Amino acid sequence: MNEKKIPKRYLLTTLREGGYYSPMTDAEFEEFKRQNPQIARYFEIDQEGNDVHPVSKLQLPKVPESAPIFDQWEKAAQRMM
Repeated sequence: MNEKKIPKRYLLTTLREGGYYSPMTDAEFEEFKRQNPQIARYFEIDQEGNDVHPVSKLQLPKVPESAPIFDQWEKAAQRMM
């Protein structure tokens, strides 16, 4: 199996002034949850640090093994343009 298709654990970050990314604060995550509840649910963890709604449970569309896979969305966007 293509290792790039194996689900990974993600961390939400925010682009800060000065051009660097840092993890979202609790207040920023609460605002993100308010604005994007369907997405935010996949980033919630319980008291023990386990995923409440694991991304691995998502139904993924079938993708041919020959399909190009990009490690960054910018590369895919540049190719589309």
